[in-house]
Amino acid sequence: MATSVEGLQADSVGWQSNPNRRGTMAIIQSSIFTILACTWSIQHLNVPSQNDGFWTKLLRRCKWTLLTILLPEFLMAHAVFELTMGLSTMRAMQTAVILSNDREGAANNIRVVYPWWRRKFPWWRGEKVDADNKHQWTLTHSYYANMGGFCVESPQSSVDGRKEDQPCIALTGRQIARYWKHIDLPLLSERAISDKSKADFFTKAIATVQIASLLLSIIVRTARGLDFSQLELITLAFAACGVFTYVARWYKPQNVDTATTVNLRAEADLEQFEKMKAQEYDRFWQAVRHVPGDSERIYEGRIPNDYLPQYLPEYKTLAGILQVHPALFALTIISVVVGSLHLIAWNFQFPTRVEQITWRTAALITATEKS
Repeated sequence: MATSVEGLQADSVGWQSNPNRRGTMAIIQSSIFTILACTWSIQHLNVPSQNDGFWTKLLRRCKWTLLTILLPEFLMAHAVFELTMGLSTMRAMQTAVILSNDREGAANNIRVVYPWWRRKFPWWRGEKVDADNKHQWTLTHSYYANMGGFCVESPQSSVDGRKEDQPCIALTGRQIARYWKHIDLPLLSERAISDKSKADFFTKAIATVQIASLLLSIIVRTARGLDFSQLELITLAFAACGVFTYVARWYKPQNVDTATTVNLRAEADLEQFEKMKAQEYDRFWQAVRHVPGDSERIYEGRIPNDYLPQYLPEYKTLAGILQVHPALFALTIISVVVGSLHLIAWNFQFPTRVEQITWRTAALITATEKS
């Protein structure tokens, strides 16, 4: 019970409903929370170096979250290219296993099994991925390899025991296929890799609820002829990028802290190990800036999160021969699509004419700057 200052008895205070109008602060809080939940939960970073501590890993994830907020199309384009790299790794592994069988004259235990959407009539042919089968190489294995999940120790470290002087060398999927006859790859089932993955289902659930709530709100308001804010439109663009990025990384493990050790075979020597240390990949930023990678770089201890295979096809132009990484085409297409979402607010109401022109100009630049 509460009384007024005049001593008169006031009405009892019970349940008070929220106002039926949305406030500015409520829209801002909901949008920021949705953006943070989306950008944080979709981070599937590569396996860290064995010398990385807690704060190094945390700062690295914060850095990539901030990068996703600033350039959501960058992470989405890289996720799509990671998927193509995973499928390419499966083809390379299939070739390596076949060649190994031909040379050794004996059946190899590893069998490459593609995901159901890459197989023709899998229900009729009886092909399926067995999560407990250690003799299958799946798309999850390809992701695990390309993120630095398999590492090989130096032959010297196994002799003198000084592992800290000879760091474990992370091998990409293509390197595993190339040096297939020189290594003894541990048999890991898809379930074993999933157990190493520590997916943040709670954060993803929160992000899913926030995205569903935002999408439902926009659909209902549009159906009723009501406007929604420009901030909600930007949040919707982030949500769309987050959903497509997560779908592209469906088979990629998350938050894997330690790699699986791969042993060199007896006939492998230190020279083969030194060849494995060559970084035969590009960085996404190098592809964007048209800077070719250097296969003679010194090993840095882990596979970077913007890893791309070295691939620079040549294109004939009026100015001569141009080398462009295919990742740049993927980034261009996705940037145009994501940037075009801002054009939805072309006829939205703005406080002033200047703000409307500024929004339209920025939307056009965002949709066309990469093209």
